[in-house]
Amino acid sequence: MSLVESKTKIILFGGLAVFILLILLVFIFGTKPAPPKPEPVSLTFWGVYDDSYIYDSVIKNFKLVRPNVSISYKKLSPQDYEKAILEGLASGKGPDIIMLHNTELFKNKELLVSLPPCIVYNQSYRKFFATTDDTIPPIPKKTPKKNCEYTNASFKKELYQNILKNYGEIFVPVAAADFISDGKVYAMPLYVDTLALFYNKNHFYSSAIAQPPQTWDEFISVVQQLRRIRTDGFIERAAVALGDTKTVHRAVDIFMLFALQSGAVPIDLQKGKVSFTESRVLSDGRTVFPVIDALKFYLAFANPIALINNQDVYTWNNRQNYSIDAFVREEVSMILDYAYIIPDIKNKNAYLNFGVAPVPQLKADSFNKVNYADYYGVAVTNKVLDKTRQGSICGAKCYSAWEFLIFLTNKDNSKVYLEKAFRPTARKDLVDFQGNHPELGVFAIQSLTAKSWPRPDRALVEQILVNAMEDVLKGNKEIYEALKSANEKVKVLIQTTKKND
Repeated sequence: MSLVESKTKIILFGGLAVFILLILLVFIFGTKPAPPKPEPVSLTFWGVYDDSYIYDSVIKNFKLVRPNVSISYKKLSPQDYEKAILEGLASGKGPDIIMLHNTELFKNKELLVSLPPCIVYNQSYRKFFATTDDTIPPIPKKTPKKNCEYTNASFKKELYQNILKNYGEIFVPVAAADFISDGKVYAMPLYVDTLALFYNKNHFYSSAIAQPPQTWDEFISVVQQLRRIRTDGFIERAAVALGDTKTVHRAVDIFMLFALQSGAVPIDLQKGKVSFTESRVLSDGRTVFPVIDALKFYLAFANPIALINNQDVYTWNNRQNYSIDAFVREEVSMILDYAYIIPDIKNKNAYLNFGVAPVPQLKADSFNKVNYADYYGVAVTNKVLDKTRQGSICGAKCYSAWEFLIFLTNKDNSKVYLEKAFRPTARKDLVDFQGNHPELGVFAIQSLTAKSWPRPDRALVEQILVNAMEDVLKGNKEIYEALKSANEKVKVLIQTTKKND
């Protein structure tokens, strides 16, 4: 055989061997099934107050991250919201994601699914929620299906600790107080609104008042300078809208702001305790009754014979126009209210020269400030749970819902939400960003020192307190007697709510 023939055979056999090898490789590796595509997940999100356009871009961007997840948003009216959720969940057709008021976790806890500890392994969690390079323990080797959901309680507790640490570093303190229970996170705050002092700049300038009051003692002095009352008792111009229930917007919130600033803990839901009439001893030895004293202070501004520190503060009565309308019409110089009324004020009077200042405090120092919080968060309902032999677990739908909430409340998307919804931030890292905003800056800064108080039922407790205030205003009861009656009614309400759980 010639050298040429030998080379030709080598080439042929070599080529054939390579071809056979390629066939084998294709057979071995090509026959393996491709990784299964994630199953489609459809989520319904029911909200209140926010229009759908506020969430459109965030939902669209989340779809780019999770193409298999579809989210539909539906806005409901405040009057129908709670009833619609309860009826929807009872029928199995309710929402997967809801907006939860900051005071109503206790009431709705059984309807919700807490942030699953295994979310720490999720890419979105690591990218948007983990605030440091945390060391996350690997899932134990003998875990069934290698699914973190089947790990033991002590392992999950370690994961929960990581979640709680990050939650506390991201959001302002009041959010953790309101939305964490038994070491678990039940909601993510969208924003935190607080009561602030709205004041008419022209009234202040004409009365030679250079700046809004920082303390309640200064506030009393400003009230006396601003009010215009005729000799026949007719109020030509009120200094502030306080002291009534029907004509003052969010009257109960303002009254309870005074109580919280005085150190009151109105309700302890875990102990079933209500403290509307209880006293506390101050560091100087004085005994005070925070809630009782707060109601006395609030009502004095609409009582022509009441005195505060031996000073007359009468400036309002139930014949005045509703507080927001009176402010817009320049019939009152100051109101205490939330950021969300600013667009309404501007729509009603585009030329009103008003400012927004921090709510006055007991003392003018920078320590121990207390502001009053009112806001909504987003939560996941138990409709998303998968039912297995081991019980209900957080499966694909549950994880997708919580991943969306993490995505929605991350820094960049929070900026989008706050701008579109005109809300003050709930994130610590956006306080400085929003702090210089001409209208929302005050509220953003106040979120850091905001407090709230949980209620077994927000609407019912508010009505109980309104009734107590009305009893005093009409002369039917003294303040102590009215609040004692309210105290007992709220106690019963707490017990009823616990039984219903």
